[in-house]
Amino acid sequence: MRNDDEAFFGLVVDEFALDFENPHAVIYELTPAQATELGYFDFEVSALTYANAGKTRIAVGQYAEAVIFEDGATTLETIDPDERPVRGVAAAGPDIVACGANLRVYRRQGPDNWVEFGPGDGMRDEFPKNHLEAIAGYSGTEIYAAGRDGVIWWYDGAVWTPVQCATNLAFISILCADDGFVYLGGISGIMAKGRRDEFVLFTPPSPIRDIWGLQDFQGEIYCAMTRALLTWTPEDGFVPVPEAMMLAKTFYNLGKGENVLWSLGEKDVLRFDGEAWTRINQIAVA
Repeated sequence: MRNDDEAFFGLVVDEFALDFENPHAVIYELTPAQATELGYFDFEVSALTYANAGKTRIAVGQYAEAVIFEDGATTLETIDPDERPVRGVAAAGPDIVACGANLRVYRRQGPDNWVEFGPGDGMRDEFPKNHLEAIAGYSGTEIYAAGRDGVIWWYDGAVWTPVQCATNLAFISILCADDGFVYLGGISGIMAKGRRDEFVLFTPPSPIRDIWGLQDFQGEIYCAMTRALLTWTPEDGFVPVPEAMMLAKTFYNLGKGENVLWSLGEKDVLRFDGEAWTRINQIAVA
């Protein structure tokens, strides 16, 4: 999400969802009044982000594809033809970074120039097949990535440090929050909170749904599962947001502007201005 009124997102055309002979992913820029089509693509979009103060939009695909929307042009790139999948992309300060299979992390250093700088080969023996599912950062010298086996990776600008949590479940979402803490959500509802090399793991009393989206808004940490939206604190755990779940049945990704929280699910788009939730039911497409 760029701001209160602009979001960037990908959809799958239902009738072509399993038909890889045809372009089946379409990317839009969304406002409360209009969705602007940016293009159809023949790869599975795994993550999207704004970068460069909102001037650059980037989407990455499972098979190391990247599409860049910048200065009125659309450019297709390949992140790494030898490593896949690519699962996450984020803006970390001025840097655009991506992550994926086999502890790979990449920094985009120019058009079609992705440079690998992750834990990579040196850590493969100790952490075999440790695919990274999500990435986020406060800056180019403080980046966090996470994935399988409950490992959180912290990059300080020079070295990647693994932080092993007391779980073998995967983390699949990361938030570098405004309160100065890093939050991670994972399989079966696990949560972690901390920063740098110190994290505390929180496990629900019984397994619940996976946490795909995390966002902080007006002092609350919001967590999106596929069929529920909740807030979370270490003291109270998960608390449902009934006002949102009365308007929508699907949730997945969360983002925010200065004064608005966005929720994008499989079939639902919601906006929250701090007082009331609004569902976007139908808009013009350009």
